[in-house]
Amino acid sequence: MNLKKKIATKELNKVVTLGVLLEYTDSFLLPRMSDIIEKKLENAISGLKKEMAEMRVEFKKDLAAMKYDLKDYVDHKLANQTSDIFKRLNKRYEATEESDQKFKLKTVDLFKQGNIGSPEDRAYLAGLVGA
Repeated sequence: MNLKKKIATKELNKVVTLGVLLEYTDSFLLPRMSDIIEKKLENAISGLKKEMAEMRVEFKKDLAAMKYDLKDYVDHKLANQTSDIFKRLNKRYEATEESDQKFKLKTVDLFKQGNIGSPEDRAYLAGLVGA
């Protein structure tokens, strides 16, 4: 059935007043528009929440990767510095040990040249030094 046929012709030909229009707007149009806007906002907000959750997950992944890279970098630097420190200490120790050995040998030679101490004592000292 046609809508015009349902509504009486008399009703269709009625004059619409400003009061009727305002009442119709207040009772029907504004609440419907409010509902439509509310639904649109809810959809937009839920979409934003989903996007933010995805962004948060991506941010956490990126942050974890940066933390790992930084930790790896610091570990390598620390290992290199520790290695350098031990190399330097070994060089110093070797140099000290070498000079100490030379000093001991020189002392034993001087004792032999100056005929200081008994031959047994000089032999004992030479044995300790490894000469």
